[in-house]
Amino acid sequence: MIPITSTSVKRATLVAPLAGVAVLFCNVSAFSADVAEGKKLARRVCSICHVTSDGQSEGMPAAPSFRSIALSGHFRDKGAELLLERHKGMPEFALDRKQIDDLAAYIRSLGK
Repeated sequence: MIPITSTSVKRATLVAPLAGVAVLFCNVSAFSADVAEGKKLARRVCSICHVTSDGQSEGMPAAPSFRSIALSGHFRDKGAELLLERHKGMPEFALDRKQIDDLAAYIRSLGK
């Protein structure tokens, strides 16, 4: 059993709020990402060029399927940040952070 001292209580009083703040700043968007919304967005916007789900007819030859993106080490390393980068041959879309996080969550779900 660990003895409770005034020093350990003070330390816990300081550490607990800091840990809470750290959790909030680590990746708030990951907690709110919605796979279903990401799938809807993918079908509406991305499926013009990419194969975004099973059963979809082929997309553009140069555009990788969402499943291949999900399985790539590049996506596993960067996640949603990869979607913020400029990609050669892709049009620029005005997506907000929530949409990007939803799209990344959907892509991630395809790699499982």
